[in-house]
Amino acid sequence: MATMDYASFAVLLSMERLAYGVVWKKPQTVAKAAQMVGMKQKEPEMIFNFVRAFKLVQMYVFSTWYYTHYGTTLPSLSWTQFLIGAPVLIFGQILNAMVWYRIGIDGVCYGSCFGRNIPWCTKFPYSHFSHPQYLGAILTVWGMFIFSWNDCPDWYYLPLIETILYTSSMFYWEA
Repeated sequence: MATMDYASFAVLLSMERLAYGVVWKKPQTVAKAAQMVGMKQKEPEMIFNFVRAFKLVQMYVFSTWYYTHYGTTLPSLSWTQFLIGAPVLIFGQILNAMVWYRIGIDGVCYGSCFGRNIPWCTKFPYSHFSHPQYLGAILTVWGMFIFSWNDCPDWYYLPLIETILYTSSMFYWEA
């Protein structure tokens, strides 16, 4: 796959992080947009729609990468890949599920920026990780792509891009 494709993928994937940065740094702008589309006082619900849309973008990028490499066939998967990739992917999904369970849509979708009362959570996964939602996303992506390391020398490019984007969000947008 050409370098240009990865640049395009990086741009597509970065839209999510940039949008959430705007939400965090300029919530008044998001509140005005919500009012314009009839979602005044429903900003987290509107942001949840963005979450869905950005997941579709991620699925598009990942499936385009996959189809380019494999077409409709499955990758050759070794036991080593399975024994490393599956737990990484599963733990990432556990972190994501626990974040939603603990703080709900209002917490995940920046409700505190719009006056919603979000109690500070000190239970797992927040008892162990500062940003479990980002760590969960990063681990999930790495877990998925570990399944491709035998067949594709560039298997780590997209996980690396996602790691950079999510880590940047942790330290820049939400610091």
